[in-house]
Amino acid sequence: MPRFHLVDILCHELAPVSSLFLDAPDSGFALVVAEALALLRTVPRLVDLVERDLDTHARNKKALREADLASVAEQGELLPGVERGSVFQGPRNVTLGEGRKRTPAHVVALFLLLRGYLGGFKTSRCDDFLRESRTIAVFLAHHGTALPGKSTLIELTNAVALPTREA
Repeated sequence: MPRFHLVDILCHELAPVSSLFLDAPDSGFALVVAEALALLRTVPRLVDLVERDLDTHARNKKALREADLASVAEQGELLPGVERGSVFQGPRNVTLGEGRKRTPAHVVALFLLLRGYLGGFKTSRCDDFLRESRTIAVFLAHHGTALPGKSTLIELTNAVALPTREA
């Protein structure tokens, strides 16, 4: 009986398949995603609230980075490229500039709604499900973004404030 190696299977039977059009399957999960998207389109205020919470989260993270810089500057130990005299402004005075592209608010809102259906993002079962999901792949492709990592999904959905969740 021939022995097959994992590498052989990955190279041949699981190699990429050319598909001109990737479509979402007719599944219960696709229906859940469609309902969630319909809700977000019907009540666009929800996405605006998530956007506000993500901005607050980003400003708080920037404030922590600036506090770290100020602490290092006060100790007299500077990292390469850090200028002496960096002043910590606190989270209220922090303004966001042009940085890395972040996960769009409507994507975070969708994953927040899906978290209840999927049972949380920390499990390997959920992680596998999202990575294998054609429905999620199609949705993300239409929005020009990639599937966020597990820790990013957790961080961003946890950044959504309780009043936003209640809304």
